[in-house]
Amino acid sequence: MTHYAGATAIGWALAAAIGVAVPAVASEKLEFAPAATWVRPILAPAPADRDQAHDIYAVLNRSLQVRLGDDGDSTYWETLVQIQTPRGLGIARPTVQWDPINATIIINKAHLIRNGQVIDLLARGQTFTVMRRETQLEKAIMDGELTAVLQPDGVEVGDIIDFAYTRVRRIAALGGKSESLWSNIGVGPAAKRDTRFTWQAKKPVRWRLSDDMPVPSIIRTGDEVEMSLNLDAYKRPDSQDMAPDRFNRFGEVQLSEFASWSQVSALIAPYYDQAARLTEASPLKAEVAKIRALSSDPKVQAAAALHLVQQKIRYTYVELGEGGFVPPSADLTWLRRWGDCKAKSALLTALLRELGISADPALVNTVNGNGLNERLPALVLFDHVIVRSVIDGKPYWLDGTLAADGGLDDLSPPDEEWALPMTAQGEELQSLVGPPLTRPQVELHVALDASKGLDGPVGIHIDVASHGSAAVTQDQRWQTVRPDDVDAAIRKYWKGMYPGAEIGAHTEYFDPAAMEMHYVMDGTTRLKSIALAGSDRRVYSVPNVEVAYGSDVPERTPGLHADAPVSLDFPVFNRTTVTLRLPDAGRGYEAAGQQIDRILAGLEMKRRFGIVDGVFTAEISRRTLAPEISLTEVKASADEIDALSESGILVLTPGAVSGAPVVNGSPASAESDDSHTEIVPARARSPIEGAPEQIDPAGMSIVDLGDFYAGGRK
Repeated sequence: MTHYAGATAIGWALAAAIGVAVPAVASEKLEFAPAATWVRPILAPAPADRDQAHDIYAVLNRSLQVRLGDDGDSTYWETLVQIQTPRGLGIARPTVQWDPINATIIINKAHLIRNGQVIDLLARGQTFTVMRRETQLEKAIMDGELTAVLQPDGVEVGDIIDFAYTRVRRIAALGGKSESLWSNIGVGPAAKRDTRFTWQAKKPVRWRLSDDMPVPSIIRTGDEVEMSLNLDAYKRPDSQDMAPDRFNRFGEVQLSEFASWSQVSALIAPYYDQAARLTEASPLKAEVAKIRALSSDPKVQAAAALHLVQQKIRYTYVELGEGGFVPPSADLTWLRRWGDCKAKSALLTALLRELGISADPALVNTVNGNGLNERLPALVLFDHVIVRSVIDGKPYWLDGTLAADGGLDDLSPPDEEWALPMTAQGEELQSLVGPPLTRPQVELHVALDASKGLDGPVGIHIDVASHGSAAVTQDQRWQTVRPDDVDAAIRKYWKGMYPGAEIGAHTEYFDPAAMEMHYVMDGTTRLKSIALAGSDRRVYSVPNVEVAYGSDVPERTPGLHADAPVSLDFPVFNRTTVTLRLPDAGRGYEAAGQQIDRILAGLEMKRRFGIVDGVFTAEISRRTLAPEISLTEVKASADEIDALSESGILVLTPGAVSGAPVVNGSPASAESDDSHTEIVPARARSPIEGAPEQIDPAGMSIVDLGDFYAGGRK
C-alpha cells in the first residue's frame, strides 16, 4: 500500500498535510515501546500463500492500522516475511523512513521467529542505525528524511522476520483536524491482511473508497468508530487503456474532516499572506519601482514580475525545519536568491500586490489531479503552488518555477486541471481546463521547389516554429548544449523526419518579439511518383499532408471501468503548410485528393489545397476539442479516421485525360468509388487555413526496504 504524498521534484512535498510549526511529537531519535492499546496485534503468522511458493521470500502478514486523533494521527505497520531461499536473505533488514520534522517513529517489535520460537532482537541488544540520505540532491531537493535500518544477526533460510512500528504525526496548522489518503492498499502479495481506521465519534470524519475496494465494515462501540476492510480476496483490477487517470486509481482510501474546499483554502492563506508582506525597508520595493517604470499596463508589469522570479531566484526545494510547510518571507527569498515553489509563489504574490495587481497563491496537483473535484477536500491532495493573478477580469495562472515565460498572452495553458486559490475568505476549486486553442502551438512550413522538374532532386526548405512558453523553454534548453552536440542532434532529427533527404544548411533561433522558436533546414529531396494507368501522365505524392495517423482505439479489459471515457492529449493545435513550386509555371498540372473538414472522436481535422500561379499549396490542421470523449464515439469514428489517415494528395502532370480516377489520393481502377475525390486544376482554387504535426526536435529487482516494511510508501 502506498500513502500518496503527491511529492514532485519541482514542487512541495506534502507528506500528509501542511503545517506551520514543528510538532511536539517530531523527533530524529527512535523510540521503543509496545504497540498502543488501540492496535490489534497479529497473534500468529499466517500460512504462506501458495502463490508465493516459488518466491525468494513470502509475505505472510501485512497490517495497516490508522488512528485519527485530536492531538495527531498515528499509523501502525506490521509485516511478517519468511525467508525462502538464500537470495531472500536481503529482505531481512527491518527498515523505516520518516520525516523528523513532523513525525516520531516508535519501534514496537523486531522479532525473529524460528521453528515457532520467538527471538526478540532488541532484547538481545541489537540496535538500529539511523542515517540521513539526501537521495534527490541532483533534483535540487533536500527533504531531510531519515532512514533507520536493523541488520539482524544469524538470519537463516526458513526464518520469519516480524517487524512493527508506529508513526505518530501532528501537523499544527490542521488545528486538530485529520486527513489521510492511501492508495494501492491491498496491492502486492500477502497471505493475510489487516486494514483498520479508527477515530472518536465526535470527529466528523468522512471517508471515500475507490470503486474496486470492498464494502467496509463500520462498527461504533461507545465513543469509538472503526472502519475495517477485508482485503484477503482482493485483486487489483487491470488498468484500462487510455482511460483518464481517475479511472485507474485503485486500492484508495481517503478520510478527511474538512467539510469544504473553501475551508481548506482559508486554512493556509494567512501564512502566505504573512510571507507576501514586504517590510518598509524591503529591497523589493526598488524592484517594483523598476517594473512600474517599464509600463503602466498591468499585464506587462505582471509579466515582468514573473520573469524576475523565474530568472533571479534559482529553484531549490527544502523540507527542513518549517520550510517543508510554510513559505519563507518574500524578503528572505530575495536575499537568498533561491527558493522552492512556496517561496517563489509568496515572492511573486508580494510583487504583484505591491504593484496593485490582484494575486493569490494557489494549490495544484501536478501528478494526480485528474478527478480532484471528486475527492474529499484535503490539503494532502496538493504538491505544488502557483499564483492566480486577475487582470481586467481574466485569471492568469503564473508558475514561478518554470523557465522564463513571455507575455501573459503567450503563456501555455496550465498542465494541471484544478487549482485551489488560498484566500482568507476561502474559495472552491477552480477548473484550469480552458477551451480549445485558437493559436497553433507548433507550425510546420514545408516549401518544395520543383520548378526545374519533378523527377530530379527537389529543393526543400522547412521551418518548424513553436510558440509561447514552450518556445522559451526550448531556447533555454539549447543554450546549455554545446554547439557540436546541437549540430549532431539536429541533423539526426532532420534525417528522421526526411529519410533520404540531403540535409544542407540548418539553423535554430529564438524570436523574442514573436515568442517563437524556429528550426530551419534547407536541402534536397525526391518526390515519389508512379505512372497513371491508361495515361501518359504521372502522379507525385505530396509529403506532410496527412490529417490523421490512424485511429487509436483503446484495448480495454472486461471488468471495472471498461467503458470509461478515452483521454485525449488536450489542448493541442498544430498547423502545417506545404507548398510545391511546379515546372512550367504549373500549366496543365492538377491536384487530386480529398478536401477535409471533419470532427471525429474529439479531433478537428482540416485540409484545403489548390494550385495558384504555378504553386501547389496545402494547409492542414489538427486540433483536439476536449480532454476526453466517450469510448462509444471513439469506436464509431475509428473506420473513418483510418480512411482519412490513408488520404493523401497527388499532383498530376499534364497529359491526356485518363479514364482512371484518383480516389482519396491513390490511383485506382475505374470501378473504384471516387465520391470523396476532388481533382483541382491549376488556378481553380485558393487554399484556406489549416495546421502541423507536433514536432520537438529537442526533444532481481532492488527492493526499497523502507517501502517494503511499510507495505508501500509511507
